[in-house]
Amino acid sequence: MDRIDDLMINLVAAAIGFSVARLSSGIQRALRLRRARRFWHPFVDGKLYLAFPVFDDAKHTAWDPSGLAGVGDVVALTVVEKHLRSIRLRDYGICYSHLIAGDQLNSNLVLIAGPDANRVSRMAMERLPLTFVFNDPDKNDVRILDRTNERLHCSIGRKESPLTTDFGLIVRAQNPFNRERQILIIAGSYGFGTAAAATLVTTPAFLKRDIVQQGGSFEALFSVDIVENVAQEPIVKEFRELNIPVLTP
Repeated sequence: MDRIDDLMINLVAAAIGFSVARLSSGIQRALRLRRARRFWHPFVDGKLYLAFPVFDDAKHTAWDPSGLAGVGDVVALTVVEKHLRSIRLRDYGICYSHLIAGDQLNSNLVLIAGPDANRVSRMAMERLPLTFVFNDPDKNDVRILDRTNERLHCSIGRKESPLTTDFGLIVRAQNPFNRERQILIIAGSYGFGTAAAATLVTTPAFLKRDIVQQGGSFEALFSVDIVENVAQEPIVKEFRELNIPVLTP
């Protein structure tokens, strides 16, 4: 009889442990979903567009008349789309940044890639009080300049050797073309950084930051190591609040 009692106690204990583990996992998932939806909720107040860069100049259309896209930018678009679907936000459109229309500029925007590739990123960044900027987009100088101390953050590698470290920026603010809407810029110096930026804005650690949860405007500088041509976990180097007055109804 004692053996049967012990067996029943062990079974009940195992069942309780399994239920507690499932409950804990469910609570953690619910918290992650809540944080993600809180971050993205302002972007679904009105139409949302993901603005994606395509290279359509003569040099690139010689390869393909429809234009060419960077692999890192494609990865970033895929990551953002997958994340939006996972939190059940599906009402968005995708547009090419070089073909974006005026009414789309007035919408909520996610801008993929920096100002050397995405002309909307360039126009938006010129209109925002950023302390981090890409050094010279006209000359494809994609080093990131910290205006507070004139320090340049340079990717390691490039032409002379494989890229081993990339840098990038994440910016969230009121849309400078329509301050009743939101804008998110995810941009690396190169495609690795852009892909890493898209991943970074979906991570629990990033979404738990106070200013992110509170819906404030911010800019974040990050680095990401590249190992065997694959971007690793991005590391936030600087996180700064943007001094943009919030419009109230």
